[in-house]
Amino acid sequence: MKIVNIETPTHGRILIEDAADSVSHRLLAGCHGYGQAADTMLDELRRIAPSGWRLVSVQGLHRFYNRTQDSVVASWMTRQDRESALADNIEYMTRAVAAAGGDTAATIVFLGFSQGASMAARAATRGAKRANGLILLGGDIPPDVRDDASAVIPPGGVALVSVIGNNVRSAPVLPTV
Repeated sequence: MKIVNIETPTHGRILIEDAADSVSHRLLAGCHGYGQAADTMLDELRRIAPSGWRLVSVQGLHRFYNRTQDSVVASWMTRQDRESALADNIEYMTRAVAAAGGDTAATIVFLGFSQGASMAARAATRGAKRANGLILLGGDIPPDVRDDASAVIPPGGVALVSVIGNNVRSAPVLPTV
């Protein structure tokens, strides 16, 4: 048997919400967890972002139906054809950030939850425009980023927020200026 990977264009979905002043040069890009969608992540971004930030919620490219809630949700990737999926997702994140104004943003922070934490780390370290900060919730820096000497952690560092039951440990993660 011969396995052949075929490169093909696909369309992604992002939600953008402008800051109240509508001239924000600060961008917070969020990556949801497995089985979630961009609208769910946008709700969470609204809860944590200080005023004055443009919010960008990026939906994973691999959509599927959540049959118990009759909704469309997404995933970032599976184990199958992983390297191709990584390359596709990094390019997708680069284009999503650019479409949301990332090329002119003074500050870009990536936030990821669960499976999206790995994608946020990849986008922050391998995207065309490097991030100023990285927030990982319920996830960690994946081995392919951690073990890559060319991957540069954003100068703002990484904020890891761990939640165990009702015990939340965190620190302020977004600059207010």
